Amino acid sequence: MKNAEKNVKLDDVSKSPREEAKDDGFSNPEIEHLFEPMGELISRMRRSIQKGEYKLLIGDDASGRVPTFIFTQFLKSVYEKNNMKGPATAFLAGARGLEGEEAATKSAEIEKFLNERYTEDLSLMRRHGGMVLVVTDTIVTGKSLQPIADALSRLGITFEIASVAGAKDERDDLQRKLGGRIFFGGQGIPGIYDPNEHDLHGVWKDAHELFAHALKKEAPDRRAVEIQKKIQSAREDANKLVKELLDQYGQHM
Repeated sequence: MKNAEKNVKLDDVSKSPREEAKDDGFSNPEIEHLFEPMGELISRMRRSIQKGEYKLLIGDDASGRVPTFIFTQFLKSVYEKNNMKGPATAFLAGARGLEGEEAATKSAEIEKFLNERYTEDLSLMRRHGGMVLVVTDTIVTGKSLQPIADALSRLGITFEIASVAGAKDERDDLQRKLGGRIFFGGQGIPGIYDPNEHDLHGVWKDAHELFAHALKKEAPDRRAVEIQKKIQSAREDANKLVKELLDQYGQHM
């Protein structure tokens, strides 16, 4: 994490008895341990999910990729059951470490991309309501999400932010800074966040760029095979978690 973030004291995300129990069905504990915080987020966002208010999900790459996939699949299932169109999904490289002119440049690029790629979705949200849901793994200073938040504000789009974990005590300040309502699933830094573990997400990012890069496309053949196996394993675990979340929280939505 950057120096600006090291000064913020965080507690570890607590583990429930379910998380402590050995579950041979999951290959990646980082994903299994998302059950509690994702369930908390879904509970807090229940009414908006039931109404189908989230029209576009934006995932904060790289470590926000798996939580975004889980959210997308959960919402698609609930929306389909309620005869609503599923949300669109975009993945944008987080801007952690960018400030000043660099952050402003990144934000302008995000605005241009969203305005061109999701023209109809944005127009429908402006005319008929609905929101963008930004999904990330953790929020401490908010700098990684600031360019996205600023771009959405300039586009006149209402948005909310779902974070697996973060500094809950800073919620009010972060909401004022970013301009959107923030939901936290837990306190501290989740296991899914690891700046050195790229294989689980399948991508790596340069904060200056708009999109993350696929690891396997830039790796030697043998390494690419290992990466693909890890990606497949993560996808299987994420789908298992979606099923558990639907069983626990989606039955009455």
